[in-house]
Amino acid sequence: MWHVPRRRIMREQSEREIRLMKARFTDLSVQAFSHFFQ
Repeated sequence: MWHVPRRRIMREQSEREIRLMKARFTDLSVQAFSHFFQ
């Protein structure tokens, strides 16, 4: 009974972390591109 909600919480946490990593990566790439084109 406890496996499903725990797995759902883990999946939501991993999705949030992936979203944060993607946002950080896009910020870094934007900074690199702006620095490269300046």
